[in-house]
Amino acid sequence: MITTIGELCDLLDIRFSDEQLEAITAPLAPGVIIAGAGTGKTTVMAARVAWLVGTGQVHPAQVLGLTFTRKAAGELANRVFVALTRAGIDTDAQFCVQTYDSFATAMVSEHGLRIGVEPDQRMITGATRFRLGARVLETTERPLDVLSRLQPASIVQRMLNLDSQLGSHLVTPHQVREVDRSFDLTLQEVPLWRGKPTKVVTDARATLVERAELLELVDEYRNLKKRLHLTEFADQMVDAARLAESFPQISVQMRDRYRVVLLDEYQDTSAAQAQLLTDLFSGPGPQQGRGHPVTAVGDPFQAIYGWRGAAPSNILEFPTAFPNSDGSPAIVQSLTINRRSRGLVLDAANQVSVPLLTDPGLSGRVGDRELRSPDGNRDGTIRLASFDTWDEEVNWIADRVLTAHDADGVAWSGIAVLSRTNSPMGKICAALDDREIPYEIVGLGGLLEVEEIAQVVSTLMLLNDVTANPEVVRLLSGRRWKISPRDLAVLGARARDIARSAHCEAKRVDRLDNGVIEQVGQPGTAEAGKKPAEAADMLPTAEDIPCLLEAVADPGRAPLSQAARARIADFAHEMAVLRRHRDEPVTELVSRIMRVSGVRLELLSTPGAHAVSVTRQIDAFINAVAGYVDIDGGGSLSGLVAWLNAERDWAEGLEQPVDASSETVKVMSVHRAKGLEWDVVLLPGLADGVFPATRPPENWTKDPAIIPAELRGDAAWIPQLEGELSSKQLKTEYPQVLAAKAREAEDRLAYVALTRARQELVLTHHHWITGRSTRRNASAYFDALLRAANSTDPHLWCAPDGTVTRTTGQIIVERIAEPSADNPMDALLPTAAWPVVMDETRRTRMQRSLSLLIEGQIDSTDPDINEQVSLWQHLANQLVEDRLTGWETTGIEVPRSLAASAVLLGNRDPAELRNQLVRPMPRLLSNAATVGTLFHAWLEKRFGRSVLLDLDFEEPEEQDPPGPADMALRRLQESFETGPYAEMVPEEIEKPFILSVAGQQIRGRIDAVFATSEETEHDYRVVDWKTSEARSDPLQLSIYRLAWAQAKGIDPARVDAVFHHVRSHRDERPRNLLDVEQLASLLATMRAKVSGVTSVET
Repeated sequence: MITTIGELCDLLDIRFSDEQLEAITAPLAPGVIIAGAGTGKTTVMAARVAWLVGTGQVHPAQVLGLTFTRKAAGELANRVFVALTRAGIDTDAQFCVQTYDSFATAMVSEHGLRIGVEPDQRMITGATRFRLGARVLETTERPLDVLSRLQPASIVQRMLNLDSQLGSHLVTPHQVREVDRSFDLTLQEVPLWRGKPTKVVTDARATLVERAELLELVDEYRNLKKRLHLTEFADQMVDAARLAESFPQISVQMRDRYRVVLLDEYQDTSAAQAQLLTDLFSGPGPQQGRGHPVTAVGDPFQAIYGWRGAAPSNILEFPTAFPNSDGSPAIVQSLTINRRSRGLVLDAANQVSVPLLTDPGLSGRVGDRELRSPDGNRDGTIRLASFDTWDEEVNWIADRVLTAHDADGVAWSGIAVLSRTNSPMGKICAALDDREIPYEIVGLGGLLEVEEIAQVVSTLMLLNDVTANPEVVRLLSGRRWKISPRDLAVLGARARDIARSAHCEAKRVDRLDNGVIEQVGQPGTAEAGKKPAEAADMLPTAEDIPCLLEAVADPGRAPLSQAARARIADFAHEMAVLRRHRDEPVTELVSRIMRVSGVRLELLSTPGAHAVSVTRQIDAFINAVAGYVDIDGGGSLSGLVAWLNAERDWAEGLEQPVDASSETVKVMSVHRAKGLEWDVVLLPGLADGVFPATRPPENWTKDPAIIPAELRGDAAWIPQLEGELSSKQLKTEYPQVLAAKAREAEDRLAYVALTRARQELVLTHHHWITGRSTRRNASAYFDALLRAANSTDPHLWCAPDGTVTRTTGQIIVERIAEPSADNPMDALLPTAAWPVVMDETRRTRMQRSLSLLIEGQIDSTDPDINEQVSLWQHLANQLVEDRLTGWETTGIEVPRSLAASAVLLGNRDPAELRNQLVRPMPRLLSNAATVGTLFHAWLEKRFGRSVLLDLDFEEPEEQDPPGPADMALRRLQESFETGPYAEMVPEEIEKPFILSVAGQQIRGRIDAVFATSEETEHDYRVVDWKTSEARSDPLQLSIYRLAWAQAKGIDPARVDAVFHHVRSHRDERPRNLLDVEQLASLLATMRAKVSGVTSVET
């Protein structure tokens, strides 16, 4: 037993501060601890459990701890275990620590049948939500008169955002419809201007119409989840809140089970979570739970997840939401002694938090807020640097990282570069690469800015939407296709000509000419935090903007350079081939794009840290895409695109998969950095409009994906429309109040960013980026530190109000650049090389290396050339050896998901499938294969299925003589038109499938399916087109027949299956096609052979 505070400190071997001891030994009553950054809140919570258990007030199993992430839950549980063990307390009885989501899930599993919720629901998470949302959009039969103007990915994103808001605030679609209906009547009463409604009123009413359509989709989305027995954590939270409200006996059970409750990071809870906890562990009187010992720990200054439903007001309202048994407000305690950061870093954080204290909602509710170091010192280092251009800033940042490691002795893992948004990460990582600095991008949103991954994503975007002109520009102007600005402008002119010839007036064509460089863009140059204009989400039509892909498909006599014309033709052909596979599973599509583009092959043949680093980032990207789980065996590219867009713009930051032991510099967004710390933290881009961002605030009168403010659970915390409604209030007054609230969110984010540093902060900003006509000024955060550095006394900290404090740290002004009058980056554009593939030194070295390789010698005095030649020779020798002697690797695992072609190969030649699994290699396409691909694309178009490009089917204005492939294709087309299937209408064409047999997934695509209502023996006929008379494999039809039968839920015997040889008009109908059991046996045998081969001759 523990009897004194001194005993607890001795047992835990921790010298707690007075404020920590006060929180640890607080009586068994409700209370909230406002814990500033780095003040040891987790240690305090663990010690409080040890104190309560050690003094005999509670049993370990009677304590419940809730937090947000599995990582935090594990850390809290471990801290409690260690504290109890050191205190000599029996730990056999487990202290219960869960995430908020898992707590709600357990509660619904136990009591869900009370409200008709089945316990066997399957949980889906972020990526899968977009898959399911895309399916809703694809299958809805509702007219979307307003939403139809938007891209599918944008509709999915808005629908899911609205669904999330409804759940987070415990609001039903019916409630939103009622409020919107009432608001529409109010809008109709707003005074007219010259006899007509003002534009702001008209736009607000249009928003209501669009929200009504989104609500219809939300209803369908929820109904689909119910039919498929699917649920989300947000759904479980809503169900748990319903249970707590409707069945008071559950609250009684919970209070009996958990005598003490600890709530971590309470500032990040949503209205639904707060309501659930209030209903369970508080009440109108002592008998209903009022006064139950609940302790919330958090910091309103670190409430940075408002965009995902968090309500910062929850922690401020805790004292009244969880009052003492006598009805008085719960006690508020503060932790302000920061043991993480040096004093000067804390001064900077305190300075940023000053504007937050002016919020009336915080006044008198957060206690003592100023962070202090344990000994009162103010040491540490802050470095400031400003630059004329973004390029200069990025290079200086990379140099500073190198200096921190090489000269200052900071480990790579002790350095982090934190960005306000994901967009700057690509260029920052490229600069780190140039200096061979090992780095790791944390979060999918940042990975999307890596150049090699960005090219893959652009291809996905273009496959999903052929009108995505910026993606065409980004791809064509990249290092692979190398189309110059001049040729891009010519291509744009050709696109306009095509649009005009179709009698479509291009209303925004100037964007293509004047903005071609801006559309190419640079990572890091986007306005940080700005929500993309709605026009970017809208579905372009011919009268809006020309389609660049039409010009790519048919450049006509446009004055393109000879090299550009050839490359554009290759690009068009490649996109046409990829387009044919756009409906296959997304993981396979991503792999196909990487194979076609040669990304992995190029990295494999390139030595050095860059290739290793990028390969690691690509692997992380592929793993993230693999997490985009299919629901129904299909694949939705539009859902994947919506998810990627959401990750890029609003990447979640709660679960940080960060390996602190990894000896790499971490590059991530500030949102993802919460809860982490480093010795040196660099914050680039501290420019006004970037950080703090000037994102348009969430305004429910303008954004249909946002619920009305009065329905929010934190309605008292956010601005409301008050008084008599007017156009002025809608247009300026209300948006201004919302913008001020949004600025507070930026200040909180800056506070989090600064408090990640232990020893040194490096803050930088720039004035100019490519394509910008006005310069950027330094942000308020940068200026505050610069004022301190420029003080007459270098040891004085100068606040905006004129107050000063003494410091012993260093604010080092590295450089302050005078901004150029005009954009210097734009001035360089006319003479810049396009594109910049590599520096001249590297080009020369690569050319010399290739010459030496061809000559079969290594005699260079340059060690880099010798390394390159040696690597290439090793790869070439390895490939030859592998093919001559076979693979010696053992223990290969056959994937549980294979393409149908892989199954055919494994059955026919297990050794060759093994070789491909061990070392995937791109296959050379024969002329016959190329003709087959073109023929299938022609059939898709013939049967009414849209294809991307029509290069091979429409006569261009300037036609080259037909080649062998063209002639072969024409013969096949002529033969098909005289064959038995010419007049038949297929049920499906190029139908993708996933067949599951005995735990093995087989993916593929059926060429065509025809209904055979005139036949008595069969209901359908599966047809595989054969463009040659080569021998066919009956296993292929066995798989297709079973896949179609499984998809339709019918007996396979009711499905006919044939190979149709197009040239001879012959149907080949193999006998004895396999049933499910026979196929399962074949697969088991194949897997054993492929896995068990130890040496394969080829």
